[in-house]
Amino acid sequence: MPRWRTIVLGLGTAAGTVALAQAAEPALDIRPGLWEMTTGGGTAGAPAVPPDTLAKLPPQQRAQVEAAMGQAGKPRVTRSCVTRRQLETGPSFGQSEHMSCRRTVLKRSAGALDMRLECTGEGQQRTTSSFHFAAPTPETLAGTVEVAMQSGPNATTSTQNVQGRWLGPDCGNVKPSE
Repeated sequence: MPRWRTIVLGLGTAAGTVALAQAAEPALDIRPGLWEMTTGGGTAGAPAVPPDTLAKLPPQQRAQVEAAMGQAGKPRVTRSCVTRRQLETGPSFGQSEHMSCRRTVLKRSAGALDMRLECTGEGQQRTTSSFHFAAPTPETLAGTVEVAMQSGPNATTSTQNVQGRWLGPDCGNVKPSE
């Protein structure tokens, strides 16, 4: 997957994935199973995908990227399947063919997680993300994700608020992201 697509699509899903897949003990005390995540917030700055890059995309990919960029700031509801293994082993972010990432856990307990993720890529690409999540109960989650992206002269910042609620132990046809 191209680097720009990973970044743009990652903005929308990072909050849910990071919130639910935690590092080893102690982790957020949340239940495995099906979660509904509502995210919303705002984006400022130059587009993460330069216009000349958009122009080179096949029509279907360009439409997907433009749709994702157009949804910035609008509330988005997704469902995620969280496994016991994800809760125990934590996320596997940052290792892609285009970006190298370093994760720093600042605070981790049964009720809260504060984390920073710094990624660098080809040329002058850099992304810094800060995550804060609280789990007031095993069936609820709230948090904030702040992302700053730099690609050459283009800089974009995004702040997303996250609300999560556990729907039940059975994920149905929703597959976990590993």
